[in-house]
Amino acid sequence: MPAVGEKPGAGVYECPFDGQRVILESDAEVLMECPSCEGFLYLSVSHEEESAETPARPS
Repeated sequence: MPAVGEKPGAGVYECPFDGQRVILESDAEVLMECPSCEGFLYLSVSHEEESAETPARPS
């Protein structure tokens, strides 16, 4: 679970406390406190959204 002060890489991160989303556009960006609740942990949602939007291939 990415935390404030870390560089988790480019992607979309969601605060588990209030659902606020933060977008990091480069691998060099640092996660800051949640802008709405000052939370310090995030969930990575970019991979979940990609797999939800990508239809499964037929076998």
